[in-house]
Amino acid sequence: MRLTHYLKPAALLLSLALTGSHAMAAENACLEELKATMQKFDDQIPYSRVYTRMERDGQVMQEQRGAYVDETNFVNESLRHNYWTMVRGNDEYRSRDGKKWDKFKTRAEGWEERARAYGKKMIDEVSDATCGQTEKLDGKTYKIYTYIHTAMGPASIRTSNKIYVEPETGWRYRWISKLTETKPETVLTNTFTKDESIKLPDPAAGK
Repeated sequence: MRLTHYLKPAALLLSLALTGSHAMAAENACLEELKATMQKFDDQIPYSRVYTRMERDGQVMQEQRGAYVDETNFVNESLRHNYWTMVRGNDEYRSRDGKKWDKFKTRAEGWEERARAYGKKMIDEVSDATCGQTEKLDGKTYKIYTYIHTAMGPASIRTSNKIYVEPETGWRYRWISKLTETKPETVLTNTFTKDESIKLPDPAAGK
């Protein structure tokens, strides 16, 4: 009877340990799934558009539209400030009307490789991932990933994130990031669409 008495707590401890081990394995599998999904997002850049909205305490503060031919050829429009920037290879231009362009900077060689490295670093910094949920948005059902991103430096910035991904294609449709340690509440929302017809302005045309 004494042996049975001691075996019951031991069995309970073993059961709890196994449950914790299974939960940790599921968390790790989810994190790896999220990272593998995010690593494919660079392949979705060519011929895509992104609409970005920044809100503070629910009030829209900034809006921007971007159009990408590829990683090194794209244009961004600040919707509230009549201001455009465009990158063509290593050359960067700006405009006040989207027609007349002034070259104001040449980026250092290899900037795109550094940008990709920074993106990889951001993926390495994600934690607390959740998987397996779906949500309907704009008439379609998306897989939902949530996670925490904590920048490792130079400044420590922590955001909570939610990504809507098309189940069939892996296309990221919406990406919402919320700063978790600032007041007022700051939320950045990116919405991505595909557009094979994108053509960038000719920076020499308006001169």
